[in-house]
Amino acid sequence: MSQVSVKYLGWKGIVSLEEACQLIDTGILLSWRDMRHIKKALSASDQIEIVRHAALRLSERYRDRFASELLVESLLVFIANQVNEEMISVFVDEVMNDPDRLEMIHGFATLALSLEMTEERRKDDCFSISVAIISEMGLRLHVGFRQDPEELKGAEVILESISTMLYSVSNANSPRTRLHLVHYFGIMAGLGEPVVKLNRVMNRFGYTVLDALFDQLFDKKTEAIALQFVVDNVPFLLLAGDEGQSIFAEILKNYLYKQPERFSLFLDVFSEILARREQVLVADGHEVKITWLKHLGQLFQLANEIDHNLLAKEIILAICKFEDLPFGRELLSRITKFHGVRPLFKEVATKLQSSSNKEMLFESYAQFRSKKRGRRPSFSKTDSINTLGQIVFLGDSGRLKAS
Repeated sequence: MSQVSVKYLGWKGIVSLEEACQLIDTGILLSWRDMRHIKKALSASDQIEIVRHAALRLSERYRDRFASELLVESLLVFIANQVNEEMISVFVDEVMNDPDRLEMIHGFATLALSLEMTEERRKDDCFSISVAIISEMGLRLHVGFRQDPEELKGAEVILESISTMLYSVSNANSPRTRLHLVHYFGIMAGLGEPVVKLNRVMNRFGYTVLDALFDQLFDKKTEAIALQFVVDNVPFLLLAGDEGQSIFAEILKNYLYKQPERFSLFLDVFSEILARREQVLVADGHEVKITWLKHLGQLFQLANEIDHNLLAKEIILAICKFEDLPFGRELLSRITKFHGVRPLFKEVATKLQSSSNKEMLFESYAQFRSKKRGRRPSFSKTDSINTLGQIVFLGDSGRLKAS
């Protein structure tokens, strides 16, 4: 096909990777509807190469606002339509390998977050994918800077700028965007960054996001993916400050009252997974575990006050999963000695504390668990649900509403 005919027909006329790259070079804007033809006409590997080619052209044009706008809008439409984490990874790889990566990252972030999309009804899809891309850039830049500060000299300024720009969009009425921000600032805290921005995000919409996640965690249709996101991200939220922990404690308390049987299953599964972790990225896993144990202590007090046998026993069993920690042993000891604890719960804690065969004791208590609890929540059986997939699924469920 000649260059003239490709330009004339646009994206709906392409039949090869070369023609798609030609349209990128020419600056022909891609529409959401065009993607239907592209996915039929080009292989998955060709589509990845389109993203790679777009990154190459961006490296040449990022100083030209108009040329960059057309390219960035087309790129966002392309990736948002696919919801493909590999495409994001390939694009960020190419940017990170460019000699002008710092300027490119800053230019892309500034442009993508302020871009006026041609297709208004696809604005939220493209905006949330831009947040996902910028988040990945920030994470890669942080790790690269830690490994080789000289190679990425000046990266700390760009990282601070990215954090500021991402936090500035926390008012966006987009569930996907809010989940991306929780994920990004949580991981940055896990990488050892100050938790200031994470605290602000938690104060801004932490309650709304956590409430929606737990609501989905106790729904059979969404529990597998919600559990994945919770297990991957809540450990980072345990690094947040006092206000963030107060918000989390309020969520835990609410669901303890609303769905005690199912909630006890969550405590069992999450505690088991967290207890096995030595680290949360570079953050000390012990700090995270101690914070979780404090939450378990508060939850036990609530279960004790309402005399809920199942919950109290399950919380004690969850605490026992952290018996290798001095604070875990101390918390169990407090339960046996505190005068306000009901005799039955003291007895359970005392037996577990002194038993030389805790596994057998766990099994004996398990026999008396309520059938109302149902089955334990499980992870999704498919390996294809990556972070981006989780966020899209949970964000589009309708449970997470902006506040």
